[in-house]
Parts: sequence; structure tokens; C-alpha cells
Amino acid sequence: RKRGRVWRPRKLPGEVHELLHVNFADEIAQQVVELMRQHRESGGTHGEEAHATAGTLLKGLLMHLDYVETQPAPQPTRGLNKEQRTRMELLVGRILRNPGQVPAVAELARQANYSSDHFARVFRKVTGFYPQDFVIRTRVDQARQLLVESSMSVKEIAHAMGYKDMFFFSRQFKQHVGESPRTYREHHRGRGSETAGR
Repeated sequence: RKRGRVWRPRKLPGEVHELLHVNFADEIAQQVVELMRQHRESGGTHGEEAHATAGTLLKGLLMHLDYVETQPAPQPTRGLNKEQRTRMELLVGRILRNPGQVPAVAELARQANYSSDHFARVFRKVTGFYPQDFVIRTRVDQARQLLVESSMSVKEIAHAMGYKDMFFFSRQFKQHVGESPRTYREHHRGRGSETAGR
């Protein structure tokens, strides 16, 4: 209230995102802050690596939020308790942080003490995605970023994203993006960098 009048907040600007599940975003943000602290204090190669990793994490999170915003709303989480929601949200943060080191869905389910089918249902209720779809989407999003911003070869990026077979990576990337990793790099880096990473 101000001088007896009720203050009514204006509509939030478009840059503000309302997050349904904040635990994983909070975990990523904390990782970014810690990495930037290391960057300030360490200097040298270690500091630069921390800075680069922080940038990758933050951009991966933003790309994920941008993608989720265009998808249908996730199913209601009725029937899930707070512990189940929190566990899934933290798992999402783990996947976003390092998609190349995510174990198979069956192993994730075992670690959570769920059957594979039940784990997939709970994960989808919380995120709106089945686990394998979410992992693939995250890997492809981060690969897109590395193709544009790093000097890593396509093979190195495939390996970093957890793919042992570069050709399978290229096929899966093209299914989601519409063009091969090398073509994507050429189109988004400009004609001067067409040969980068080959």
C-alpha cells in the first residue's frame, strides 16, 4: 500500500521466466557461481577452464529453459510427494551439468530405487519429458553450443557428449536439428570458419 492505495504489480516483462521446478536451476546456478569464484582466484589454465565450464553450464540451462517454454505443459504432479519431485529435479541438474556422463536409464532407475517404467513415468510427470528424450535433447543442445563456440572437432564433441560412435552422434544430431554437425557449424560460425573442427 502507498498512501492508502493498493499497489498492483505490473505485468512482468518477457525476460522473466516462471519456473515450475527450481531445484535443478538453483543447482546449476550454484555451480556457475563456484566456477566463477575459481576463475577469479586461480588464474592461468585452471581459471580459464573454470570460466569456460561456467559459460557452458549457464548457456545449457538457458537453452533448456528456452526449449521447455515452447513445449506443452508437463503433466500435473498429483500423486508425487516432495521427495520424488526434488529427486527428479536434482537429477535434471545432474544431466544438464554433464550430459556426456549420464548412465543408462535403467541404471538411473536402479539408483532411485524405481523400476524403469515407474522411473520414466515419474520423470515425465516432473519434467514433461521421458528420461532418454531429455538426455538426448540436452546432449544435442550442448553439442550445438560447442560446435559454434569451441575449436573441438566433431569427433571430440561427440565423445564429450557421451557418444562412442561419431556417425550415430551425427545421425541423432541431424534428426533433432535438421542438419549435420559440420553443416551446422559452417552455417553458424560464418564462412571464415568452415573448416574449423574438421
